Amino acid sequence: MKNNTESDNKYNDYIKQARDAAAYEIYVDAEADYLEALKMNKSLEIYNELAEVYMADNKENEAQDIAKTMVNTFPYEGQAYTLSAQIYMNYEEYSEIYTLYKKYKNKELYDEGLEEIYSDIEWLYELGNQYGEVDTFANGLCAITMGEDGDGTWGYINSTGKKVIDCKYKYAGPFINDIAPVETVNNIWYFIDMEGNKKKVLNKLDNVKGIGYVCDAIPVFNGEVWAYYTDDQKLICEGYDEAMAMANGYAAVRKGNSWQLINEKGEGVTDQVYTDIVVDDKGIAYRNSYFAKQNGKYRMYDIDGNVIGDGVFDNARLFNPGSDYAAVMINGKWGFVDASGKQVIEPEYEDARSFANGVAAVKKNGKWGYIDKNDEMVIENIFSDARDFNDAGNALVEDCGTWQMIKLLRYEN
Repeated sequence: MKNNTESDNKYNDYIKQARDAAAYEIYVDAEADYLEALKMNKSLEIYNELAEVYMADNKENEAQDIAKTMVNTFPYEGQAYTLSAQIYMNYEEYSEIYTLYKKYKNKELYDEGLEEIYSDIEWLYELGNQYGEVDTFANGLCAITMGEDGDGTWGYINSTGKKVIDCKYKYAGPFINDIAPVETVNNIWYFIDMEGNKKKVLNKLDNVKGIGYVCDAIPVFNGEVWAYYTDDQKLICEGYDEAMAMANGYAAVRKGNSWQLINEKGEGVTDQVYTDIVVDDKGIAYRNSYFAKQNGKYRMYDIDGNVIGDGVFDNARLFNPGSDYAAVMINGKWGFVDASGKQVIEPEYEDARSFANGVAAVKKNGKWGYIDKNDEMVIENIFSDARDFNDAGNALVEDCGTWQMIKLLRYEN
């Protein structure tokens, strides 16, 4: 009993001496006393006080070592992660906090302090390479021009912004099924693979003046009308003024002023015709539903032509893959609906793109930013234009005529 009391007294003496020394900025003594106390009894409170002394003494490495020690010593206490994150925040070591947060979530812990810290840095980003014009990401690649540093020809970057196919094409389409249509500066059309190699030529067809996006069939323009061909270049159907990508089994086509959805055999899916069918940046019209215009208004339809929900819209954007909120315009403002047609975010934006990878690009007060599903502006609206985030945590944004890559810091960890 006597030994325990003596030990407690000694421990308390170390703590008092350390705090007194810290108050007078005698850091070397404070650090020594805190370390002696921690040898006797490991405590989050005392570890944190020692870290504060190290930070005041400009000992960054020692402070960050304490951050690691707290989590290693108390791996199932949420507060340990919060105190550790506060140390890293002091040095703007965001990658360490992202790593901490993953460990903490994997252990199914909860601490309000860490949630607040993570919320503050979740959408931090840096700006990467600059480009002249940009298309859309598909299969991890995006067609771009190099702006002032280039000659106006197109090449491709990967999802991190690195150029992977040289800029040498007059036209470069999106990659679908691992191939993309390109036109050379000599007006020759063919398909390339994802390494830039020539992959497919339409050697059985005459007078090829354009190629559409290839999914389930090949759209080809002969200078007058569009047609669809099989992979071995056999005619499926022809005679269209516009022909979109045949994807997910269906394509939007136009003859004159009438749009229709057709299947892979070139047959109309329903008897319905529309004055417009919404397609995305890849020319795709159908992903479990489609938006089409009749009598001056857009509605959401299933593949049988039945209206989904009660919504009537001025305009609409197709659902993105894996996302359940689509952008729609009502009375001149953009909001969002879910797959059932229910309004989930009220119309309040000047323009908007459908949700992709958890966020949507929206235009407010003349500038573009990004919102989450709680309608919170998570990336400030400061850009002239903005594209969807890809699954690598990057998005293309425009400012003053130049496109750049936003790179979320938490994805670089």
